[in-house]
Amino acid sequence: MQKLLVILFFCSLSFYSFSQKILSNLIPVTDKCINSFIPKAWLLIDSTSGDFNKDGIKDYSLVLIDSIAETIAGEKNRATVILKGVKNGFAVSSICDNAFMCKYCGGVHGDPYYMIELKKDMLFLSHYGGSFRKWDMTHKFQYRKGEWVLIGETMHNWWLLINDKWRINDKATYFKDTNFLTGDFIEKDIDDSGKIVKNIKGKKKVKPLIKFKDFNITDN
Repeated sequence: MQKLLVILFFCSLSFYSFSQKILSNLIPVTDKCINSFIPKAWLLIDSTSGDFNKDGIKDYSLVLIDSIAETIAGEKNRATVILKGVKNGFAVSSICDNAFMCKYCGGVHGDPYYMIELKKDMLFLSHYGGSFRKWDMTHKFQYRKGEWVLIGETMHNWWLLINDKWRINDKATYFKDTNFLTGDFIEKDIDDSGKIVKNIKGKKKVKPLIKFKDFNITDN
């Protein structure tokens, strides 16, 4: 009997994975109310507002999670929809189904979601996690020529304790910032005293910018 229940459980997971739909198929293109862009059985985790196209009408970005997928599968990335404010409501500017890590992707720290911020024509997505070694990262998107694209990434990790037995090298802090528009990057290692022991400034080959709708946090 127990074996049968296990088989049925995994079959239900398989069925659910095939039945999942992307967010763009679940919400309207335009509507008068923000709540209309939150599908049934989905939850609003966070939101931010601004005016990315400088038309004097407030715009919003919503962080959403398929609550069923997160409960059953446990590793479902969180979606984000950017809404442009229009005269009679809102219109979808862009949607990303994998903008934020899942609830259980932060390790011992737990949920790695930290913040979303819409500032002028920029959208910032931030994570934070770790245990003995903490980490955070921020991805920067910009509204350019009618399209949201990834223009920057900042990564940072550090040890909480100087004499931690799990430390595998001497660097206490690591920092890297990349500008995808120019290809410029800065990479630093900092020791326990705060001294910069490695400071590299370089330039990578500029590649086509990743569109917000195609971004996947687990591919980065």
